[in-house]
Amino acid sequence: MTTNPSGAQIKNLDVLGLQREQKNPDSQRLPPNLRAGGITASFAPINSPLHGRRYRENGTDRLALAQAGNLIEAVTFSAAMGLHLRAHLTTAWSLTMAFDDHEGKRAALVREGLKKVLHRRGIPWCGVWVRECKAQTDVTHDHLLFHLPMKLCSITSMQELEVSILLLVGRHGEGVTDRKAIQLTLYVHGADGRYLLKGGGREVWERYRLPSSWRRMQGRIFGKRCGTTVNLGRAARIRTFAMQEVA
Repeated sequence: MTTNPSGAQIKNLDVLGLQREQKNPDSQRLPPNLRAGGITASFAPINSPLHGRRYRENGTDRLALAQAGNLIEAVTFSAAMGLHLRAHLTTAWSLTMAFDDHEGKRAALVREGLKKVLHRRGIPWCGVWVRECKAQTDVTHDHLLFHLPMKLCSITSMQELEVSILLLVGRHGEGVTDRKAIQLTLYVHGADGRYLLKGGGREVWERYRLPSSWRRMQGRIFGKRCGTTVNLGRAARIRTFAMQEVA
């Protein structure tokens, strides 16, 4: 677990290990430290929350400017509501037994599970996310910014949350091969969301002034490339602004 008390941006949060050679059965065995730590996995079939949704057959190769704007507006709106997006979760599906999440179905199930984990702690579920794919590989990884109150920003609380997330990824990824399958980073003052835009292309990079070190295309993605929780979406923002104008 990495923390960033100052809230400063981090150069690169992408988890390594995206080479296809990891399909070798020997590399898929759980290492001793995970077995000893009690990390378990469920091999239940995937029931996708995305069932029935249709996206471009050929996928998309970048975030559109409108998508980038929606993500940033959602992050700003969340902060204005006092729900700062302090936690940044990176999930590398290459470090699970499933190895990939081609259409984002596994990631959707992890988000749904995390929502329940937080609700049990009385924490509202709100966040934004993107799916990415390194240029030299077709294996996806995900970035999720979500709200955490300050009371859960202690080292102990973050470690407990990290274990819960690792179990979720293990369950929906059919087991994990390395604890680096997830990386949980803390921004005490809340993230600004710009890191999630690095797959947007030149127009997005220039509009949001992304550092040159982030300006790398993030591969072709099949299924939904990015999104927000319902309470941070356009409809929720419009309703809130309308109510404020009436008041």
